[in-house]
Amino acid sequence: MQQDIHAGFKNVNQAAAPEKLFSFLEAADRFEPIQTYKRHMRALSRLDTGQHVLEIGCGVGLELARLAYLVGPSGRAVGIDKSNIMLEEARRRALASGQFIEYALADASIPMPLPESSFDCCWTERVLMYVDEPRPVVENVVRALRPNGRAVFFEFDYATVQVDAPDAELAERTSRLVAESVPHPRMGRQLKRLLREMGMEDVEVYPHVLQVHLAIYRQVVGGTLEQACKAGKLSRAELDAWWSSITEADEDDRFLACFPGFIAHARKPSGAR
Repeated sequence: MQQDIHAGFKNVNQAAAPEKLFSFLEAADRFEPIQTYKRHMRALSRLDTGQHVLEIGCGVGLELARLAYLVGPSGRAVGIDKSNIMLEEARRRALASGQFIEYALADASIPMPLPESSFDCCWTERVLMYVDEPRPVVENVVRALRPNGRAVFFEFDYATVQVDAPDAELAERTSRLVAESVPHPRMGRQLKRLLREMGMEDVEVYPHVLQVHLAIYRQVVGGTLEQACKAGKLSRAELDAWWSSITEADEDDRFLACFPGFIAHARKPSGAR
């Protein structure tokens, strides 16, 4: 049975097959629309040689390896994650690549075991939508930044996932079930307000819409819809009809699915502690 990746990322340490989550992260990292918004985030971060960068929710360290390259050997790259399974894999990859990257096991929703005002940039990507309470995580980001340090975020807005299909009502229901699979499906649109409430300055938000192929759509939502079917939220006949409909559309080059998201960038005030 296909893994429900959203349930998996909410609690990686209890995932039945964490290696499948690793594979998903690798596949997502290779997807060009994701690399497009990542390049935008890196430009906004303005990282330079010798600076200190922190990634919250670093996973297996795919992006942190790039950020470590930007700050160089004279800089500092630190990743935190609440999953020891993710961190073990991240450390293995860093060792194999010869990069020196620091990793720490920590839950970013509680005070982190890191010095305050010690990073030039904090990077958080596809994390806040999964946590129980996003605000404490953002508070930790602000606390970790040096004055004038920059925070860059990316979050999807799962409440506005769009799929075109002949059965519009079924399309709406499947998209709603996907949105309900994460604690904060509207996280993307809420970033600007949250950062302003935290006292951050120069807050900028950039929308990015990721159009995905059917294979990626299946990988992202297949397990979630299967679990919804088992829970009685969708009948087996409806789910089979859904896959049949969009597979037929894909064969005729009519399939369209889009996942909207937002980059948010902000600066910690110069006088802040």
